[in-house]
Amino acid sequence: MSKNVMKSITRFLTPVLIVVIGLAVFAVFLFTQPEAIEQPIEERAWAVTSQEIHLASYAPVIKLLGVVQSPHPTQLTAAIEAEVLEIRVNAGDHVKHNQTLIVFEQDEAQLDLKESTAKGEEIKALIKAETERHKSDQVNLKSEKTLLQLAKRAVERAKDLEERNLASRSQLDETRQNFVRQQITLQERRYRIAEYPSRLAQLKARQQQADAQQQRARLNLEHTLIKAPFNGRIVDIKVGVGERIKKTNALIKLYKQDELEVKAKIPLRYMDMIYQTIDQETPLPVWLKFAQQRYALTLARISANIDPGQGSVDCFFTFNKKQVHWPTGLNVELHLSLETFKQSALLPREALYGTDLIYRIHENRLQSLKIKVLGNYINKDDTSQLIIQSNELNDHDTVLTTKFANAMNGLKVIRKSTE
Repeated sequence: MSKNVMKSITRFLTPVLIVVIGLAVFAVFLFTQPEAIEQPIEERAWAVTSQEIHLASYAPVIKLLGVVQSPHPTQLTAAIEAEVLEIRVNAGDHVKHNQTLIVFEQDEAQLDLKESTAKGEEIKALIKAETERHKSDQVNLKSEKTLLQLAKRAVERAKDLEERNLASRSQLDETRQNFVRQQITLQERRYRIAEYPSRLAQLKARQQQADAQQQRARLNLEHTLIKAPFNGRIVDIKVGVGERIKKTNALIKLYKQDELEVKAKIPLRYMDMIYQTIDQETPLPVWLKFAQQRYALTLARISANIDPGQGSVDCFFTFNKKQVHWPTGLNVELHLSLETFKQSALLPREALYGTDLIYRIHENRLQSLKIKVLGNYINKDDTSQLIIQSNELNDHDTVLTTKFANAMNGLKVIRKSTE
């Protein structure tokens, strides 16, 4: 065998020999190693937070967005035509009853008052003169009757003398003329006396007209001072100094301070409960918090109309405390307490899974419970919790309050804290 062949065989067998030796060593170690001790697999326990249940009576509270308003805002208008002389208030001012707000120029009103007063005095003088004339006519009526009798006797004498040719025809005619004139005078006097009531009525009617003109002029003079009709607050001033205003022009808008109310929309799903409470004459606790103060309100009335397509109804709440100095148009959040539910419990929102599921912790394992969510409960610190009920829930049960995806029946947990 040549040297070259031997070299080739050696190069081929060397690697094979190394592999065989390695496999033999691996087999020796494999069969001579000690047996491994099997360790048991320990179940994992999840750390969770929990809360102890306390069954009691709780009332759900609904939050409503309301706006402060006045039920009867007042807009003062001008009753006369005049020039604005002075404005004594500004928007936002609090005013008292009969406080002067605007002053108009008064010269025209004073002249009208003087003219109407003069007319009234003139009519009074005419009435007095007519009354005195009537008294005189009544006195003179007797004299006129006496003169008529005398004239009649004069005619009879003249006729007798004329028949005896002791008087002329002209003398008889003259006495007759005197008699006729006296008849006319007496008739006129009687007519004047009979007409006195109608003349007096006319004068009195003119007097009433003059009095009305005088009263109107006096009112117009009073209208030159625009005064507050009540204790209130100024919303807006619509005129300026020097402006010539006409009748019915808007001047000032204001509202009564002690008549403020809050208008809010209540969803229709709550209205059955609210109407039932009203029928039972049970007050509904309502309050709002503003500027670090809590204000109690009362449901005053419910709107008689619901617009088509609306899922809510307007309700109006009045303040129990009258002295509330708030601007109208202010948006506030109301809290309205509904019917109280017995044997209910409070839980944070994190305890609710879906819409009706919670987990009770019993012997460190989770148990799912179906519950009914009754509403929200508002704590004194304005935080909210859910009011729930379940026939399977007992007092002092512990409920899971951690929200995590692994929650299921039988899951082992470790409570980190219990409230």
